[in-house]
Amino acid sequence: MRNLIRRLVRTITLVLMLTGIQAFIPAAGEWDENYGLENLSVEQATYANRLLAFMSVAMSEVDGRTVFMDNCGFCHGGDARGIDQLGVDLVDNSFIAGLTDGALKDFIMAGRPEDAPDNITGNMMPAIDYLEDDEYTALMAYLRQINDP
Repeated sequence: MRNLIRRLVRTITLVLMLTGIQAFIPAAGEWDENYGLENLSVEQATYANRLLAFMSVAMSEVDGRTVFMDNCGFCHGGDARGIDQLGVDLVDNSFIAGLTDGALKDFIMAGRPEDAPDNITGNMMPAIDYLEDDEYTALMAYLRQINDP
């Protein structure tokens, strides 16, 4: 945690320097491994806290393509164009396009049995029922993106 705070403080320092707020930057020789938020003035800490909040939101955003690659790419391919006899092409896919977000999430979470009448590969699609909500949201956004006409 301490290293993360140091990296964030250094990043914030760089951002503030690039935006012209140089009061935050420690003087030469002041920086050591113990330098952190406790060494800031109230004004500097306010700026730092705002930047930390922004950076934590940015860092916590889940990338839908990454979720796809980690959970779906093995069968549907890295480009989502499908792999013969494993997973169908998901780009410009009318099935996905026809589902609401709720129905798409339900489908992903339930999977598809190999004997389902609409299963065109004959292979089971495993249930992906272990993701966090933000991962489902990111995955569905990615699937929508690759299906946007």
